[in-house]
Amino acid sequence: MAGIESCTLISGTWRLGLRHIVVLLCCLVGCSAPEHPRVPLSSGPPAAPQGDLSGDRRVSWLKTHAIPIRTVDPADGDYSDLQPLKRVIGDARVVLLGEQTHDDGTTFLAKTRLIEFLHEEMGFDVLTWEGGLYDVARAWELIKEGVDPATTMRRAVFPAWTDVEETRALFEYIGAAARTTRPLAVAGFDCQVSGTISGDFLVSGLRIFLQDLGLDTTVLDAGTPLAVGFDVMTANLSRGSAAKLIAPGPTFVQALSELQQRVKSTAVPLSSRKRPFWSQLLQSLRQEALKLQAKLDSYDAKASKEERESANRRMWNLRDAQMTENLLWLAREGYPGHKIIGWLATAHAMRNSDDFDTRMHDDPRLGTIPMGHLLWEALGHELYVLGFTAYDLSAFKQAPISDQSEEVEFEELMNAADFAYAIVDFRRPPAGGEWLREPIISRPMANWGMKASWPKVLDGMFYMRKWNPATRTRR
Repeated sequence: MAGIESCTLISGTWRLGLRHIVVLLCCLVGCSAPEHPRVPLSSGPPAAPQGDLSGDRRVSWLKTHAIPIRTVDPADGDYSDLQPLKRVIGDARVVLLGEQTHDDGTTFLAKTRLIEFLHEEMGFDVLTWEGGLYDVARAWELIKEGVDPATTMRRAVFPAWTDVEETRALFEYIGAAARTTRPLAVAGFDCQVSGTISGDFLVSGLRIFLQDLGLDTTVLDAGTPLAVGFDVMTANLSRGSAAKLIAPGPTFVQALSELQQRVKSTAVPLSSRKRPFWSQLLQSLRQEALKLQAKLDSYDAKASKEERESANRRMWNLRDAQMTENLLWLAREGYPGHKIIGWLATAHAMRNSDDFDTRMHDDPRLGTIPMGHLLWEALGHELYVLGFTAYDLSAFKQAPISDQSEEVEFEELMNAADFAYAIVDFRRPPAGGEWLREPIISRPMANWGMKASWPKVLDGMFYMRKWNPATRTRR
């Protein structure tokens, strides 16, 4: 496919084909670690800014109105630097914390400290993950029973977040809070099967629930469409690359639909309060089966380019639509009245995805509607979305070498304002912040330079001077 011209990186202009872009973005939507082109950067940020930015009115405004953040160390419990977030977030009931890729070590630390602050000082008490609806719900039951939270979460969400040093403090915090009168509950909103917990407990848990309702449990016996389909979905966790995935097939989808209808139409014993959860889960798993088939279709070498692109859009939309429904269910039925934090990729948390320039020759996401957009339509100002971005990408090894962009980027302005860490509120900027609505290049998604009026995409941006990858640990 044709190469991409004038796509920027802090150390240079990227010249990539669509294949490389899709690889970079796969880390934001895939269920396993992507295979990136491993070409090192020649340098980090430019040795000198593009001209002298010290007199730029935007830099002067940022020096006065951006919120300086003293540290991203989760062990630092002095939250005086975070107090302005009470005004910024206001009455929002759902706060989504994005990330550029699923390998953002510094971002993970920053998010952990923010979560502790939101829990301790702003009353947020549910932490939801881009992880399986069933997997994380079962993990929370185990954590409440006293099982080690780090070990349990490794069985529930993807290794990108559990096999890294930068989230260790978060899981310790969750475990400690679980033993208090103000726990920080964990939940998942993804339709994907994200952990081994599903293989261990899902079918047996569903069987117990059906028994409670007096329904036939033989539909879960070995060899039935449901049993085969569940086996396929859980086995996908060990298959690695997307090309090796298997979709459960139409008989599984039909069996799920029929079971869902039986569950909905059956009288619920007074002793059972689990029907809303299982009904939501069955719908979510049905959507995941359809999404898996769309994903396989997007890799079909026999299909035309247009057919593969259509399948790719269908895959994105099926997943983001169901993640939206799952999070709204958690907010309205699973945890009504509670304040919720979301841990997810910024590519899912953003809105108005067709209104900005991804600077790609052939944008694979055109025509897709991210979860953040659907949530915004449902929740409005009850939702606050914070993106994360960095100036120095010298440690980011997925980008080819090239030349410096000619345009001033948001990150260069923040660097010129001499921040190590800072938050810029896009929703209610003080006087003089109208320039934030002007299109400018920034890189909160895949560290890729995209041009947008960012207040239309995110509610705020957490800036860090240097990006560092997560530190991998052994299980």
